[in-house]
Amino acid sequence: MEVQGKFSAQRFYETLARIISQKENVVVTVKVTQKPEDKKRKDGRKTA
Repeated sequence: MEVQGKFSAQRFYETLARIISQKENVVVTVKVTQKPEDKKRKDGRKTA
């Protein structure tokens, strides 16, 4: 099967949280954030 289109990470984790919440009888919430870009040095190499 092939799926084309956009993938909503927020929607995926919200669905997963809802499934876990119902199964374990707890409240699970999620918030998806983007990882900040790595800063590069003037010579183009990434910093550690």
